Amino acid sequence: MAKSLQQLISTSRRNKIVKFLSANRKRQPVKFILQLSQYFVYAGKNVSYDSSSNGENLLFKRLAKHNFDTVIDCGANTGTNTKIYKVYNPKAVIYAIEAIDETLEKCKEFTKDYTDIHYFNIGLGSEKGQVTFKYFPKNNYLSTKYENITGLNITPVEKTVNIHTGDEFCEENNLQHVNFLKIDVEGMDFEVIKGFKNMIEN
Repeated sequence: MAKSLQQLISTSRRNKIVKFLSANRKRQPVKFILQLSQYFVYAGKNVSYDSSSNGENLLFKRLAKHNFDTVIDCGANTGTNTKIYKVYNPKAVIYAIEAIDETLEKCKEFTKDYTDIHYFNIGLGSEKGQVTFKYFPKNNYLSTKYENITGLNITPVEKTVNIHTGDEFCEENNLQHVNFLKIDVEGMDFEVIKGFKNMIEN
């Protein structure tokens, strides 16, 4: 029977190791070892943001076989998922929604070789109005209306964002149905879903 870490290393020895690593965490090779350990922890918890390995791309590929022709990419960011949808389903019409204008321009550039992608510099939520977003130019994936809780010492740029409900968006764009709604909006996800109340009921 495999022994646990507690059985292999005594408490006093573990405490000495932790103390040593903590005291030298910014020095090499300890810094590298800690970074490598973090990757092992993520792997053990099956945490991955790489769509080619975490199952996202496989999901899109399988959905494409069912002629999913109308896709809303809410929180399109720089267009990684938007592009994948078109790769697997070239006939799909994509509505790429990104609240931050600079990030949306990157999305347009990244997906410029594909047709039937419509871009919208707005946010989706539960009520129509304006909110102030925190935008991080060097970490655009963190943009949110909430406070920065990443632990990173970074200062945001404030942006005024126009918010529409999903129901309003669909009415404005004559969408009778949505086959696939992807939401990645740094904490506002449930607000986006509530904004599609009528579409969901119907």
